[in-house]
Amino acid sequence: MESTQPAVLAANVLAANVLAADVLAAIDDLKADLACDIQDLITIPSVTGSPAESQAQAWVADRMRHLGMEVVTWRTPLAELAERPGFPGVEIDREFVTGVLGRLGPGEVRPEKASPDSGALLLLGHSDVVPASDWPDAFLPSSSDGWITGRGSVDMKSGLAVALHVVRAIGATGARPLRQILVASVSGEEDGGCGTFDLLSRGVRPARCVIPEPTAGQIVVANGGALGFRITLTGRSAHAARRWEGVSALDSLHRINSALASLEAELCADPDPLMADWPIPYPTSIGIVSGGDWASTVMGSLQAQGRFGVPLGMPVTEARARFEAAVRGATSEQGAAAAVEWVGGQFEPARQDPGANIVRRVAEAHRSVTAATAKITGATYGSDLRQTLAAGIPTVLYGPGDPALSHTSAERVWLDEALDVAKTIAIAALTD
Repeated sequence: MESTQPAVLAANVLAANVLAADVLAAIDDLKADLACDIQDLITIPSVTGSPAESQAQAWVADRMRHLGMEVVTWRTPLAELAERPGFPGVEIDREFVTGVLGRLGPGEVRPEKASPDSGALLLLGHSDVVPASDWPDAFLPSSSDGWITGRGSVDMKSGLAVALHVVRAIGATGARPLRQILVASVSGEEDGGCGTFDLLSRGVRPARCVIPEPTAGQIVVANGGALGFRITLTGRSAHAARRWEGVSALDSLHRINSALASLEAELCADPDPLMADWPIPYPTSIGIVSGGDWASTVMGSLQAQGRFGVPLGMPVTEARARFEAAVRGATSEQGAAAAVEWVGGQFEPARQDPGANIVRRVAEAHRSVTAATAKITGATYGSDLRQTLAAGIPTVLYGPGDPALSHTSAERVWLDEALDVAKTIAIAALTD
């Protein structure tokens, strides 16, 4: 573990409303710095689990020090992390997880000292991104007409840069906040959330948390569950010319897919009001299928992997039991033998009370910045929200960018929107 001392900032503390006004002005004045940070981060090809993931984390730590934050960094072997209770699983092979925690304001930066009593606000981001094999220029950011394009511009390097920009703007006023502002950058969010699991395992417990994932001006307070699964089907191979003598694993997969569609419809029939606007609130999908070894042989075995959508409020044990029952029912008669494994990321559903103080605080700040009322809603994807809420930390997702562009080759963020998010977070951080 590595520590550095904070740069000395001016000792005077201004009244909260004056400080907030000065910080908002600084956010605009330093717009070019925010744009540079977003593009610098995009340039680092920090695909989750790759060596560049650590490079991005080092960039964040250096930037925090430059901005006068006290910084702690760590690197945890995955084998050690996997032994801890509640480990959320991983999607890819990796050896370790890295974390960066920076502090501005009174107190210590040691993770175990970030307690609810501190009144601290945690801005939680991740520096890893998904692969971009279909996008040759994904890590060569471009800027045009106020838009910044590149892998991670939406999910979620702009949000991470916004968190740092809030700290930059506060420092530019020459004042210190009365309460701690913590900024954490984790690796492995795209890989099941192992980075935030590591952060929370170290005892970080702020009073509230904003995760600046892309929300397009909305305040997201709930995520449906997303459980990774693998189904192995074992039938009986035969010559295709005598296919009646075989048991096709592919035919069984068709029946399973139909059964899962029926289960999805049942689970989505009466969704939580926060999820009611989605056409499919809790989607289930098979994304990878592999099997067979010869074109003229009945497919004797296959594997299918996907994600299972879980409704808000449903225990994971119940959801898994219903899924496994649907698979068994689809293969009970003249079907291939089926085995279900729960693999990869295990994103439990999570719901923050929409009436919580953190929701009200961010909503009021958003209205003061944009003159618009932010919709308070839920999202169909999984995120680290479920981990912070499970740890008892009131949390919302609120950040720049359209989540529909995440993981696509059309990924881009509007810089002025990022500035508005920075202002909103600053107001929420500096006013009670």
